[in-house]
Amino acid sequence: MIFKNARLVGKEGRWTIVCESGKIKAIHQENDGSSHLNSENSHSVVDLEGQLVTRSFADVHMHLDKAYNSEVKPNQSGTLGEAIEIGQALKEETDVASVYEKMLRGARQALVHGTTRLRTHVDVDPIARLTGVEAGVKAREALADWVQMEIVAFPQEGITGEPGVFELLDESLRMGCDAIGGIPANDPDPRTHIEKVFDLAEKHAVPVDMHVDESDDPNDLTLLDCIDVTNERGFGGRVAAAHCCSLSAQEPQRRQSIIEQVADAGIHMITLPSTNLYLQGRDDAVNPRRGLMPVKELLASGVNVTYGSDNVRDPFNPFGNANMVEGALILAHAGHMGGREEIAQVFDMGTRRSVALLDSLGDADSLVSHVNEGDRADFLVWDAPSSQAIVVNQARPRFVVVAGNIVVEREAKVKVSEDLP
Repeated sequence: MIFKNARLVGKEGRWTIVCESGKIKAIHQENDGSSHLNSENSHSVVDLEGQLVTRSFADVHMHLDKAYNSEVKPNQSGTLGEAIEIGQALKEETDVASVYEKMLRGARQALVHGTTRLRTHVDVDPIARLTGVEAGVKAREALADWVQMEIVAFPQEGITGEPGVFELLDESLRMGCDAIGGIPANDPDPRTHIEKVFDLAEKHAVPVDMHVDESDDPNDLTLLDCIDVTNERGFGGRVAAAHCCSLSAQEPQRRQSIIEQVADAGIHMITLPSTNLYLQGRDDAVNPRRGLMPVKELLASGVNVTYGSDNVRDPFNPFGNANMVEGALILAHAGHMGGREEIAQVFDMGTRRSVALLDSLGDADSLVSHVNEGDRADFLVWDAPSSQAIVVNQARPRFVVVAGNIVVEREAKVKVSEDLP
């Protein structure tokens, strides 16, 4: 398929994108493209009429095994404690079929909003055991032609205090999980928890994706242990740390020192703006904190920072539409990223920078912001002048293209009745 008359992020003029065998075979400037269209007239040609083409979104942190659980049992207090209690109770009633359906529903919703790659954590513990893993592997296969899904084996209840969990995680990776997760603060022995996660990562040659310091308490700093073990094991570029809320609670000089250590270790950082805004700062009687990691400071120090949806209408967060454009707007507000280039940077955090994390690239700047020849032909077409306008206007993609094929199509313009006063 050929898409002509497109605009690209950061490039002047109009462009023709030639897709073949699921990849972007060529990108020609408009005047140059006409001859190629003649020689490749067996392809279907779509005239984009000057609409903007961007990379598609990669949502790097979701919990699709819990998605929509707030429809079943809402969290009345809205607290993290009640969310954990509800989550444990619901897991006892969960089976593979119900988790599979939730994952399909969540992934479809993400796709409609322009996400063609995602990474979902699935609980592995004495209650859930391998239910989420089995459902995730099944969903990943069913969705393969539309969404590239990665599965993280996640020990929600800890490792060292939960007999048999380490063995379940090992089995999860043998079953096909793409990464190993961790939550050291939820373990009686955080350092050993981290060591065991890295043991499994080395054994199965998979990346590490941790939940780290989801707390307002400056004394919660397992991030330092994650940095140590990343350096000891030589895992730079293959480790992601999500949440890291307590980093913002550090005094400025100490915070900057830790940020520099994160940068030197090559750890990717994932902020979860909707969930962290919702859960953090609840105990602050005066000047409640926003609860996000210090995104701008991390970016300024050369750290690859991304963001994700995290929870989609579950007891941890009743909001969430698996919509990365919505997440970008929340992040831009909460992170004080309202400058023109900062808004573009936020968009990059959900596209180019997220791809760098999923592909374990140490340098996100090695990827261009626009689509590129040789890439898989996954991209979005927008009726918007810029990535900044997409975020500010909360635009929805006109086309979602996967492997060169249009899989989601919307009408370009809204029609309003002439009778409206």
